[in-house]
Amino acid sequence: MSRKAHPHIRLGVIGCGVAARTWHGPAISQCNRISVTGVFDLRAESARRLASQFQNARLYDWAEEILDDPAIDAVAILTPPASHASLVDAAIRAEKHVLVEKPLALTSAEAWRLAELARHSGLVCAVGFQLRQHRLVQRAKQAIASRRIGRVGAVHSVWSSAAFQRLPQSSWRNFDHLGGNLLFELGVHHLDLWRFLLGEELHALHAEKLEVGEASARVQLVTRTYSGVLVHTTLLAGNVDYQEVEILGDRGAIRFSLNQPHSYRETRVSPQSSHASGAAGWNAMLAEIPEAVAVNLRGGDVPASFRAQWETFAEAVMLGGRPPASFDDGYVALELVERAYGASLRQIDLQPSTEQGIAEAGSTAVAQDTYGAGNERAAPVLSLVLTTPNRFETLKPVLAHLRHQSIAMDIELVLVVPARASFDADPLWMDGFHSWQLVRTPSLPSIAVGNAAGVRHARAKLVALAADHCFPEPRWAEALVNAHQGGHAAVSPVIRNANPETTVSWADFLMRSGNALQGHTGGVVDRLPGQNCCYRRNVLLELGDDLDLLLTEEPRLLHALRAQGHTLHLEPHAVTSRVNYAVFDSWIAATFFGGRVSAGRRTSNWNALRRLVYCIAAIFLPYVRLARTLIWMHQAGHAPHSMLRAVPYLWLGSTVESTGEFLGYATGVGKADDALAHYEHHRSRHVTPSERESLFDRFQRA
Repeated sequence: MSRKAHPHIRLGVIGCGVAARTWHGPAISQCNRISVTGVFDLRAESARRLASQFQNARLYDWAEEILDDPAIDAVAILTPPASHASLVDAAIRAEKHVLVEKPLALTSAEAWRLAELARHSGLVCAVGFQLRQHRLVQRAKQAIASRRIGRVGAVHSVWSSAAFQRLPQSSWRNFDHLGGNLLFELGVHHLDLWRFLLGEELHALHAEKLEVGEASARVQLVTRTYSGVLVHTTLLAGNVDYQEVEILGDRGAIRFSLNQPHSYRETRVSPQSSHASGAAGWNAMLAEIPEAVAVNLRGGDVPASFRAQWETFAEAVMLGGRPPASFDDGYVALELVERAYGASLRQIDLQPSTEQGIAEAGSTAVAQDTYGAGNERAAPVLSLVLTTPNRFETLKPVLAHLRHQSIAMDIELVLVVPARASFDADPLWMDGFHSWQLVRTPSLPSIAVGNAAGVRHARAKLVALAADHCFPEPRWAEALVNAHQGGHAAVSPVIRNANPETTVSWADFLMRSGNALQGHTGGVVDRLPGQNCCYRRNVLLELGDDLDLLLTEEPRLLHALRAQGHTLHLEPHAVTSRVNYAVFDSWIAATFFGGRVSAGRRTSNWNALRRLVYCIAAIFLPYVRLARTLIWMHQAGHAPHSMLRAVPYLWLGSTVESTGEFLGYATGVGKADDALAHYEHHRSRHVTPSERESLFDRFQRA
């Protein structure tokens, strides 16, 4: 669906309760890019009261009339949570841009379905997390991003709301099954707030909830991010309205109240002293006063955050930008709420599981297991093989993403390492998976040998080959498993660029992953890129000893499976992000050595004539590869100008790779294997410093 340009947004409002009349209505009326042309509420009086805030706002008899009206461009869905899913679904299908109050739905399954629908709609679909737009939150985010308080170690928030004390007995907010508890009403905001401020996901959730359903309910959430930031939130249905945030870093701290415009305090520790100074002094307090007075004159920070939310939404609709908080954000926040609600009932045990010894697992490897042969637990749905010659810490970035998989409890991890390597697996990082095992091979000449050993020790019927520089999105594993119901031998995800800042990264990404770029429609295909693919394990085991050789170049394995009559499937709902070389010298070297290794392995038993023919053919390969990559980019929906910008680097990369192949066909692999391993096994060394910090270092320090 193509996105339309809107000179002015005609908005329909569905749901005219207290939040609509008190917060959203006044905010929209001050946004000159939006005009409210229609309102609907089951309570006619509520609809009339909201309509009175706008000129020429028409009263509709039913929500469907607003959605069917071609004169309305976008809708605000401000109804109770129980109706969100059906109204949002209908709005997207009616091709209306949407801003829906939190939570996006009542269940994460519904939220995921809506997020999928939104991704393919071409519409702006936003969730009402207006705290992201709060002036003091924006200031804190800037301070965290610029490292003014150093590395964040802990955050704490308190939210007390008196609104629950004033609720009529019939209000939906008094009923858990309608989304009317503290976690859905308040907790979802702060769980999203921490994701927004810290720029990473939350994990290892513990929750305690007292007096469920009562007005004096209290909730305590304790969690942490994947990089180890401790997060603590207290929610209270009390007698006062109070909301405070505290962020502690190793070089300072931030503290502010969302209800007090003059409350922002930023203390910093100078490198020469351990005492806080500077930003928290009297000068900083005095500097806050003029801005705080101006904010109070405009009504305060809370109304301003609603205005900013609607202005950003309008800008996204008119200019095709990103909404303040997407449906993906709404899904993740709701999934965290569900986990918190379950944790408050189950009191989740976060202690690491106990290892139960070492058992012989074949002639070529020893497996260290989290459960013995007598364990009656159901078999895992999916086994993930991760091979590394490095320390355990190098796997933390990819484990951080794998732990957030929607079916993590059904996933077995198979970690493959050299037998003599010092590899101290941290059981805490395995928490949340079905099980895990450590497979030690006598030697690890290549990742392929380790992957083959992992496949042979896997317990699930489906096996996915992961990589320490490919980071899957939360539904990656679930989508791969679902796609295998079609009987395919191999299923590949679509691939995104995890570090898109440099042209070098884009060139490397397009050369390696062009036939699986995000944007492809998917389905049964002739070829797959061979990255993060998922296989039926019995199909791989049928290859016998050939498996090790075929895995050295995964596209050859996929070609062999297709030659046997198996089908290959590209699954657009499974998405992974690949980290690419971003340093020019590293990219050139890795491309050259990769070409030589690929060609040299194929020619190990070729005669001289065949080698000569392929050497000649290598001269023309850059033309073929460049044309093929541009076709893939066009099929994935890349704009012509971005394709033209990539041509010089793609041509250079293809030429370097073909030069390596020429040498490989002529003289064999040589020592290129070892040279290539230096780049392949240490991807974090070959990206920019900022990419290294955001993609690798912050996880490895945890």
